[in-house]
Amino acid sequence: TSFLDISNTRGEKLESVGKVYSNVEINDKGLIKIKGRHVALHKLSPNGKESLVDTNGWLVTSDNGIIKDGYLYFHGRADDIINCGGIKISPDLLEMSILRRLNKDKGIAVSKISDHIRGDGVLITYLTSLSCEIERIKTEAKDILSSMNIYIDDALHYNATNEIPVTITGKIQRNILSKQYEHQHIENTKRIVSHKTDLERASLKEIISNKLGIETIKPNDSVIGLGIDSLALVSASIEIDEYLGFLPDNWMTLSFNQLEMMNNSPVSKNSLSKLNRQSIYTIFFIVLFFIIGELFLQVRSHYKTGRSAFNLMSNKSTVIFNENYNVKTYRPLLKTTSESTDGNEMMINSYGLRSPEISLTPQDELRIAVVGASTVAGAYAKNNRDTFSQILATMLEEKLDKKVNVINGGIEGLTLAEIGRVTENIIFPMNPSSVIIYTGFNDITGVCRSSDNERKDGWKAPVFNIPNWSLSKKMIRQNTTFLRALKVNSTNYINPDSIDLSGYRSKLENIVLSIIKRKITPVLITNARSYNNVPKNQKAELAATSLYYYYCLDLKGIINIGTRYNDIIRDISKKHGVQLIDLERIMPGGKEYFVDGGHFTLKGEHLVAGVIFDSLKIAK
Repeated sequence: TSFLDISNTRGEKLESVGKVYSNVEINDKGLIKIKGRHVALHKLSPNGKESLVDTNGWLVTSDNGIIKDGYLYFHGRADDIINCGGIKISPDLLEMSILRRLNKDKGIAVSKISDHIRGDGVLITYLTSLSCEIERIKTEAKDILSSMNIYIDDALHYNATNEIPVTITGKIQRNILSKQYEHQHIENTKRIVSHKTDLERASLKEIISNKLGIETIKPNDSVIGLGIDSLALVSASIEIDEYLGFLPDNWMTLSFNQLEMMNNSPVSKNSLSKLNRQSIYTIFFIVLFFIIGELFLQVRSHYKTGRSAFNLMSNKSTVIFNENYNVKTYRPLLKTTSESTDGNEMMINSYGLRSPEISLTPQDELRIAVVGASTVAGAYAKNNRDTFSQILATMLEEKLDKKVNVINGGIEGLTLAEIGRVTENIIFPMNPSSVIIYTGFNDITGVCRSSDNERKDGWKAPVFNIPNWSLSKKMIRQNTTFLRALKVNSTNYINPDSIDLSGYRSKLENIVLSIIKRKITPVLITNARSYNNVPKNQKAELAATSLYYYYCLDLKGIINIGTRYNDIIRDISKKHGVQLIDLERIMPGGKEYFVDGGHFTLKGEHLVAGVIFDSLKIAK
């Protein structure tokens, strides 16, 4: 079916299972199918001879894969795929990524286990020889999953073993690892709960710790202070109800000590039942109201933009982790068209970019690329033509009277490190003569998450953790941003001057140097913001969306940090003699040119295209 000539194969193709030499295809479910004289047509079973192929002679395997440049790539067995709350996770990919981070070639295995809330949990089994690195394994696993927008800390489980079982062909027997862990888990639960007398029964802290996989729970901790998500919160409420025989009204904020004392309280069962019913009714109506509101917002978003939680459930999200390029891109060949009268449309090419289809080799044309995040992608552009990259292409074609291709390398949500991978893995093979870099400010959200993690090491704020895909959460936070625009002193906001931006500087400098190394011309652009170059009394209103996304900073903080980021861009431009387009100082602020804090209106897209056009030497 396929053959890999290791001696004469280089680069990415060594990760494949070889060049395809006979009938091999990928079906609509992503499964590898093969046919030919070498394929067995039947198998013998207790019921007699059973066919292995379909009516057209194809043998459909249980293996996921892709065919790229004539080479077959194996992406794991379909029956090993982990379905964690509707999110599909490839154990092979996660396993390989962790090992690569650890600079190991073996010793880690990923498999699925039963999870009573999410369907499947993720089990990471490691050899006992790696026990000294368990904290790093946990950190890398969470970091890899978060880079794919997957946050399932309470569904992540770890287990040490002396040996990882494999088949005679060397494939990991994941089902054996899962059964071993689940058997140990059951035995541990029995030892904790069943083998104790009534006086020595398991404490509530032990039960919740065992159920949710939280290593340490202190007596003065509260349930909501554990930082768990809404699904885990439901699970905790069930355990508390079973432990006490009722669910107290304020169970989420009571300490575990207070909850355990209630187990011995002489309060009458009738009053408890009454309180329990009141609690259930109250929670029921709150949850029902939230569900109805969330459903309305999701349906509205899906109808207007084609984006909603329904995309996650159907595994058709707009942005995906593209295994071909090891970075997030738009879903290749995606076409979204709004059914409403505004006629919004997004067209994605086969590389996962919001750009026209393009060959790797320039065909008698001027080829330029613009890399960045949602601002470059055109977050509010109604169609591809209204993005500043395509407006710029039109202006250059009219000026130069030749074909011009301006590649839109912007993908929403990218950090600077991810912009570097897009540049390296997607843009460079397209051989542009120039790469324009518009970094955006997504790295600031990483600063806020780091601040959150530091707080979790100490006292945990009683914040109900709503999933990130929830539009209700987004609506509430966006409509309370005025609170962060007030002139108050708060310990919840970090001092922007204390933020270390050396990582940002080194990442941007590495991108610039990698472009120069390939004899491509880099161009740097400072980041424009709606609340710059406007009267002081307008800044708070215009910064509302930025305050939502950069929630660890107040108004003064986001202005300060933005200036520091742009100063780094100016410094690198000067240091390496790279052309700078100082858009921050050139572009007016306000609602005429900006939809929100940093995304452009159509007039803003035209203005930016014009500024770049006037600045590029090729246009002159």
